[in-house]
Amino acid sequence: MQLIDVSDWRRDDEHGIFPIGARDKKMLWSPEQDIEGVKPNWPYLFKLSREAYPDQFWMETIAYIVGCAMGVEIPKALPAVRVNEAGTIEYGALLEWFYDKEYQHFVHASDVFHVLNKEFDDESGRHHNVEDLRVICRALSIHGMLHTDWSSWLCDMLLLDSLIGNSDRHQENWGFVFTIHKDGDGKAVRDLEGNVVTTGELSPYFDNGTSLGHERFPDKVADWDCKALDNYIQKGNHHLRCTRTDTKVRLGHLQSIQELTHEPAMLPLINKRLGFNIEDLCGRIRALTSIEAGEGALSSARAEWVIRLLRRRHTRLKLITNMRTINHIVEPLRLWLTWQPAGGGSRYVVGYIDRNEGDQYTFTYNFGTADFNAAIEKGFKGHPAFQFKPQIHTNNVLEPFLRRLPPRKRKDFAEYLAQHLLPADFPGSDFALLGYTGAKSPADGFSLINDSSVFERTCELLLEVAGTRYQEGLDLSLVQVGDPVEFVAEPDNQHDKDAVAVMHVAGRLGYVNKVHCKVVKASAKAKKLNAFVAKKNGTQARPLVYLLVECQ
Repeated sequence: MQLIDVSDWRRDDEHGIFPIGARDKKMLWSPEQDIEGVKPNWPYLFKLSREAYPDQFWMETIAYIVGCAMGVEIPKALPAVRVNEAGTIEYGALLEWFYDKEYQHFVHASDVFHVLNKEFDDESGRHHNVEDLRVICRALSIHGMLHTDWSSWLCDMLLLDSLIGNSDRHQENWGFVFTIHKDGDGKAVRDLEGNVVTTGELSPYFDNGTSLGHERFPDKVADWDCKALDNYIQKGNHHLRCTRTDTKVRLGHLQSIQELTHEPAMLPLINKRLGFNIEDLCGRIRALTSIEAGEGALSSARAEWVIRLLRRRHTRLKLITNMRTINHIVEPLRLWLTWQPAGGGSRYVVGYIDRNEGDQYTFTYNFGTADFNAAIEKGFKGHPAFQFKPQIHTNNVLEPFLRRLPPRKRKDFAEYLAQHLLPADFPGSDFALLGYTGAKSPADGFSLINDSSVFERTCELLLEVAGTRYQEGLDLSLVQVGDPVEFVAEPDNQHDKDAVAVMHVAGRLGYVNKVHCKVVKASAKAKKLNAFVAKKNGTQARPLVYLLVECQ
């Protein structure tokens, strides 16, 4: 990609100053001679940045690159320069016109919304909503005027804008392209009733400059950690509302994808669109900084800020769509054995496996602890593989637990790993695999959990929330995969002064496992933990919620 000089390009006779939109733009025609990446003798918009954000025009180019990676249609957007009539150098985005004015015409969505809703407010866009959008597209399809798979188009639009953080896909920034069919002589084709035959399609996704954190200055966000990024991303909204009556509340970026995942037909498409290599995309964005553009050059600081946002949004979206895997895996030195009585209830810590030098393992019961004594009262009689004595067991310690895992050669082993958010090429040891999966079996109440020391290292963990079914008044229908949660200490908890609650906007989901409470409380206080709902399943009587926890 190169900087295109459009100083000598002729203005369009009718729309030299293009009237639509808030930013200055001009319609120019490319010359007939070949220019790399430019269609000859074709209309383009030369679009400037807002004065307050001089490098905003680069967001159009980056959004185009993102669209190419996703496989969605965005008009080509190139960096350009122009010397205006006053001799001033202007930098902007050069946007390829997406339809042929000779035999196609474009209808803005706002024109159709006005037909459906006579009170549609163009200035505020408060009546611009998904419900009416679906009604419009469905009606046009039924009457044979729209030939696009509009459900997939809508899915792609919401996903693209959620990934780039576009908040300005208003009713003038999408619409319908109608193509007049012509015969070999260039005359319009007519049907048996004399009507001109046309094909209707939804437009490509144009005008993407109000995105990618363009309004944030790189030096002001250089020290933002993941928590700050997440707070920023969580507040991101589409221009669309959910329904015509929801005039004040915009549809959230992440919320829209959470809702789409409940449509079975859309999930494969979302996974396909998010399946690109994020590292390759970041490399293409960094390459833009090498384009010589004088004062209009894309700075490395701006590029890295955009990359940080894209990486994080990509990660958050993949969690929502069950594509996220745990990549930062650590090798634990201790696993705790827990036991739960038949029929459910509290889990009790009854022993631990230590990993010693030379990958030698020992198992020890927790004789004498409060948890151990409580477990005995509930019927615990020891693990069948180890004598019920206060001694260190050294013989064949891992084997009884490894038998609880499917063999790595089984065809469904990758599926088993995915169930625990683990990559198909899981790089850890068998001991780590036991800790990351828990090695649960339907035959008994035993389970393994990582020692709390893993929270003090850079890693990612999948944790089960304890006690969800005991949370009175909790409406789990308000809890979605991908939602952020907070860890809140409860020093006044009558059962455990070290208790740490898992808090969601809908209320308390439950508690952190007692083994991890102290270190989670300390890490959360130091702002070293980020956590999100990763899975929600189980039954109404025994709901299960799992968290993806990022430890910094």
